[in-house]
Amino acid sequence: MTPPGAAASLAFEVVHLVSPTTGWGLALVDQSLELLRTHNGGTDWAMVSPARLSGPNLLAAGFLGIRRAWVLTDSPEGRYWATTYRTDDAGTTWHRGHPFRTDWPVLRDAGYVNPALQFTDPRHGWLVEGLNETVMGSFPVSVFRTTDAGSTWTKVSDTGTPTGVPQTPHSLPYGCMKTGVAFTSRSTGWVGQWCGIEGSGSLWVSHDGGSTWSGRSETSLGQIPVRSACREGGCGFTAPAFASRSTLLVPFEVPEHGWLFSTSNAGESWAVHPLPRTPHPLSVSVYFVDPKHGWLVPFSHRGTVFRTENGGVTWTRVRTNVPLLSPPGVDFVDAAHGWVFGYSSHTALLLKTADGGRTWTRLQPSLTS
Repeated sequence: MTPPGAAASLAFEVVHLVSPTTGWGLALVDQSLELLRTHNGGTDWAMVSPARLSGPNLLAAGFLGIRRAWVLTDSPEGRYWATTYRTDDAGTTWHRGHPFRTDWPVLRDAGYVNPALQFTDPRHGWLVEGLNETVMGSFPVSVFRTTDAGSTWTKVSDTGTPTGVPQTPHSLPYGCMKTGVAFTSRSTGWVGQWCGIEGSGSLWVSHDGGSTWSGRSETSLGQIPVRSACREGGCGFTAPAFASRSTLLVPFEVPEHGWLFSTSNAGESWAVHPLPRTPHPLSVSVYFVDPKHGWLVPFSHRGTVFRTENGGVTWTRVRTNVPLLSPPGVDFVDAAHGWVFGYSSHTALLLKTADGGRTWTRLQPSLTS
């Protein structure tokens, strides 16, 4: 393990700041996944993973504000068992939940979906985990819910599995990739779906805490000319770029173009606006810090960031010093302060802006004690 203070190679998978100076990170440190915290905007990071459970056992993390976080780990009960740990004091102490059985081996592996962990308040949270069979056009997942801060978890929805786990009524579909989950209340959650050449993905919503789901296609939300493009290379909804109780902004991507679907009344009606054209529309990251201010970072368009200040109605191209990142992760805490992270020529990078994305500073993140 790299000693504290050294310029460790921190390969960030998640950056989640809650102010311009303070927040969380999930990063590979010497090939071990660690939960980190920063108090100076991303220059210095302290490891706060639960004691004796860092490294390959840590699988995912969820955050709620400046002090609360949860991590998902495997469990000694077996490869189909998981456990969550909760901190209410920024990682100083951790509370272990009860182990629970999952439908899939609890692994970080290319054949499995990296688990998604999210909380909407200190007690209510969701876990989505599953199997990656996208080559065969299927992507089965299970949805678990907790109502006691992660002490116990209950499976509330299942797409079914090839090994005989039954499908629950009105579950998410078995086919196509599930691209991201966003719960906006104890009852309402959204999941994007992206399909290959076999079809077009839908946007799925639950109004009962994840137990049942209903899908809406892009043509039912707003008319856009995508059907022929879907047959050529696949299309669908990516993870929501912004989600609140009333407002949702979700990119819809096709091979030759991208679109942004937005609602300000919890899905009763939708507006559709084109995303900026890039060489590879399926390879972009879109992030909104509020319903108006958003950014688009292409995978393969060096030195360019797109910015909107009106909810995606129009976009401004900003030529910057951002290198080519693949894939780029994006995080902003307000209209000025943000971070991008990813790989450039196999080197992990973390960059910071204080002027809304016009200029960026490459950070040299180090570990502190």
